[in-house]
Amino acid sequence: MERYGTKDRHNIAKRILEIIYLMQIMLIESSVIIITKKKRESISIINRLKMVIKESTKCVCINHSH
Repeated sequence: MERYGTKDRHNIAKRILEIIYLMQIMLIESSVIIITKKKRESISIINRLKMVIKESTKCVCINHSH
């Protein structure tokens, strides 16, 4: 028997997206560090990629809520 309401389902979906988001950042950070040995460069690349991921996850959240 499922006792999950729409709010609970939404929270679970949100949590899953957060986990995916964090995993993406971790993967990008580890790969960027390997690619660029210059710290300043890698930090700016990571920040740019973080913004891209944030925007893409925002879109996903908006789509799920409707």
